[in-house]
Amino acid sequence: MNKFLAIENILHFHHTTTRQPLNVSTLCSRTFRNGTAITVKDIEQILQVWPEAYKMYMIGNSRVIEAEDLPVNVKIRREIYQKKFNEKENTVYQRPVTMHKSKCTTGRVTKRPILMGRMAWQFNEVNKNTEKKGTLLERIRAKEASLKYVDKSMTKQQVQDTFLKSQIPKIQRVLNELTMKSTSIELPKIMDIIRTNLFKLSDEEIYRSLQLLEQANPSLCKVVTVGNETHVKLVSA
Repeated sequence: MNKFLAIENILHFHHTTTRQPLNVSTLCSRTFRNGTAITVKDIEQILQVWPEAYKMYMIGNSRVIEAEDLPVNVKIRREIYQKKFNEKENTVYQRPVTMHKSKCTTGRVTKRPILMGRMAWQFNEVNKNTEKKGTLLERIRAKEASLKYVDKSMTKQQVQDTFLKSQIPKIQRVLNELTMKSTSIELPKIMDIIRTNLFKLSDEEIYRSLQLLEQANPSLCKVVTVGNETHVKLVSA
């Protein structure tokens, strides 16, 4: 599902301004920069689940891809793919098992159950990841100290802004994609685009993040309100 969403995000941006297909190598490069590695094989696996999701074909020596119903119907496409993916999974799990006569052999008894082996492996991994970060008691005390500091010296708005500032790099990557296509975008539209990447943020949080981004980097964007309409002006476009 994550790879499907990564492809959807890139094609959503692409088809916002053009109906031309996107080069598959460009798609893979952009998804990789956003943190998800995509290959042609991954796209083919998605098409096995939902053949109508994309059109992938050759133009000359280049493989291209397009989605006819993007940039609209983003949420509907997610629901369709999730439903088809679940149906395919259920079909695999419900496939009947054919029984054959065979010799009954006694398997070798292991010295400890598999579950215990997994638990021991996870415990060792935790130790490897935490052994350089102090003892358990030291980490608990450090966490308590940081919580006390936040409770006493920061208001609720400051705590919220601290969280939103951590989301700014992700929003900035989205705006960098848009600067190549437009100079000004309506606030509701840009909220919808950002929400496809950061779907855990509310409209109010996205708007506040844009304000914080404008304060931190006014050379990238400005939130402009004229009358009853608010636009995000992409200064670097």
